[in-house]
Amino acid sequence: MVPCWSLRALLGILSASIGASEATVVAPPPPALGSVVVAVDPHAAPPERFAAGQLSHFFSLVAGLPVPVLSPAAAAATGRPVVAIGVAAAATVGVSPQHLAAAQLGSDGYFCATAPDFSFIALSGGFSSHSSAIVPANASTTPRGTVNAVFAYLRSLGFKFLAPSVTLGPGPVDAVPQAVRLARCDGTHVPSYNFRLINPAFLPIGADPWGDADGDDSKAPLTGSALWWVANGLNGAMDSGELPPLPAAWGGSVRYAGGFVHTSEDLVPVARYPAWYGGSEQLCWSNASLVTFLTAKVRSILAGNAAAANGEQVIVSVSQNDIGGSGPACAAYPGGLCYCNTPEERSIIEAEGSPMGPMLRAVNTIAAAIADDYPNAAVETLAYDYTIRPPRHTRPRGNVLITFCTMSSESSVLNRVGKCRFACAVR
Repeated sequence: MVPCWSLRALLGILSASIGASEATVVAPPPPALGSVVVAVDPHAAPPERFAAGQLSHFFSLVAGLPVPVLSPAAAAATGRPVVAIGVAAAATVGVSPQHLAAAQLGSDGYFCATAPDFSFIALSGGFSSHSSAIVPANASTTPRGTVNAVFAYLRSLGFKFLAPSVTLGPGPVDAVPQAVRLARCDGTHVPSYNFRLINPAFLPIGADPWGDADGDDSKAPLTGSALWWVANGLNGAMDSGELPPLPAAWGGSVRYAGGFVHTSEDLVPVARYPAWYGGSEQLCWSNASLVTFLTAKVRSILAGNAAAANGEQVIVSVSQNDIGGSGPACAAYPGGLCYCNTPEERSIIEAEGSPMGPMLRAVNTIAAAIADDYPNAAVETLAYDYTIRPPRHTRPRGNVLITFCTMSSESSVLNRVGKCRFACAVR
């Protein structure tokens, strides 16, 4: 959440008040939304122009009058406060592209800055070019950062994007629209999670969640499911068809290439490769030939995926099958375990203190093998049921994602005595 007032601004007001001998000095109020103009470079990347259009739309709704989107030069010529959107527009108000590059904002992080007198506010994602002098057009910014910046700023003003059919504006319902004013915004924000998705099966977003929206029209206001999804910073998609990616002009999505979790059987069918299952329901991850096979399989998936070929962010799931580790259903398997219990596998499990040990080691090896050729791809695996306890020694590589599953009935009783398996794994 972007703060409405920075500590620096509040301290400035207080010190001015305390230091005045005959009169109290009060900072002037921020400009009303209807008094500003939005600036974006006409050659900016489509997500930046899209973000500028969305900000103008919501400002206009609240102000009750049009808030124009202009080029940076035209915006400056108006003499009105400017909200500069994107790297190039931010540069015109004094924010260095090199500063944005140095901020390490990633694909979804953003930067915001406010002039002391509110003459400008700059909202921008990161800068991905190595150019030291000129901001290149159309490929200069990371995909979603500027879009996230705009909607975070709208939320800081009081907009609430509660559901596909429920969006609330700032202030009480009887507030005077023109009284809504800009808020100060300074600093950077990088999301803690780089893949954010809610399973569409649990949401009333329909079979075609993005509707008839034209992804190439940067001025068309979002509505319904599309607005709710983008405004809340969700960025995930499934290539298997359950959830299509967002249009590239809206910032696009991080996609799964191939199946969405529980992929062992799809990658390595047990009927065809029984030896790699060791007589169990799960793969024997310690088998070197299996890891070599899986590495080739992941490479094949990425090579056949258009998004990966374009250098976009994609995820390949290399994860356990959807069956528990023990219990009555596993009684017929070696050791009464549904997961692999060969001597090689058991040796790693004992050393790591968890069946996650051999699986994470295998996934790390696969991820290391594809990192140079696919720097924007990640390999995902599950911490699920018998693999929720993290290994003692092995840690995931930077391009490995762990999906921690909370489906256990214990997940709602983290502090109950005797229910530490899930809680201890979380801690």
